[in-house]
Amino acid sequence: MLGIADDELDLAMIDDVLRELTNMTAGQLKLELKLDQALGLPRLHDDDAVFASNPWTHHILASASTCLAVSLTSFVF
Repeated sequence: MLGIADDELDLAMIDDVLRELTNMTAGQLKLELKLDQALGLPRLHDDDAVFASNPWTHHILASASTCLAVSLTSFVF
């Protein structure tokens, strides 16, 4: 995605790419759902507690040409 060799990547670059992809996806969802709310900055969490102790719901958003799986939790950061 960045057009560089794997051995040139570091964790900071990977984190930045994940944050940017998340921000772009959230912006597109906001636009499609016509939400009038501000978006916060994406945060990465590697804590197993996010995945282990909170219930997740999974939703499929589909249109004529796109199918998107969205997973949500009520984890408080």
